[in-house]
Amino acid sequence: MDYSMEELVKLVKELTDSYTGKESTSITYEAAQQLMGAVLYCIRENEMAAEYDEYTGSDIISQESLCGAKEAYDRGYRIVVDKVREANSIYNDIIMDFMDYGNHAYYDTLVKGMPEFFKWYDPRHNPADHIILLDYTVLERLNELEGADLIYRYLLCIRLEQKFLHKFPGEFIREVLVQYHSDHEELLINVCEVVLRRVLISMLIGADPLKPRFENPDYEKLYVIINNMSREELLKELNILLDELIADIYHEDMKLYNYLSNEIPNIAAELKNAANHNSLSNII
Repeated sequence: MDYSMEELVKLVKELTDSYTGKESTSITYEAAQQLMGAVLYCIRENEMAAEYDEYTGSDIISQESLCGAKEAYDRGYRIVVDKVREANSIYNDIIMDFMDYGNHAYYDTLVKGMPEFFKWYDPRHNPADHIILLDYTVLERLNELEGADLIYRYLLCIRLEQKFLHKFPGEFIREVLVQYHSDHEELLINVCEVVLRRVLISMLIGADPLKPRFENPDYEKLYVIINNMSREELLKELNILLDELIADIYHEDMKLYNYLSNEIPNIAAELKNAANHNSLSNII
């Protein structure tokens, strides 16, 4: 951001007027920090506009045409507002047939928490605050995002997860979760990851992907397969199986493939570790 402090302070002063309703010209140090953060957040949104163009549909203007901090801030603010509007649209699509499969964190985050974000989010004075706790974690690293960026990306992940899960019978998913842990309702787990792991392992041993329970012969076959592969070979094989799954059921949806592939290294590592300690039945 190559803008003078004078330009930035002038923008903070303008935000102060709306923040206080023009009833006061003085604010606390913490409030001033918040407003400066709001200015920088929106300017940064403008600088990254090209990255979000496909999502927002905003009228993006190239970086070279920027005239100053004021113009950059105004454009960035409009991008934030557009992003929140699009996030709300995505959320409305998700919630129409949302399934939490009994997991309390999943339900609380999406059904109880998310409406609070859209109710209280302040893109003008505090765009970096995403308001709610996202106790249900997704398979993509979002720890560097905040505010509307975080919620927007989070909901894209949830939409992909729901697309994946909806292809499987609800009773199958619930049985897989019970097999995973008797208290699965209370755990901070990712439902999609648990189901994905079970399906890929079934494919790995040549079993029906909808087989919810493994018997001793299944575990014995899995031990042999894993022990005859290096971690790199297992990783490659799981990615091949995921590619087959996406091609067969999800019409080669590469966005879904890319999202689910984030978890493949973890699945491979867990399987190798469990096989080495003769404890595959504890994680599957």
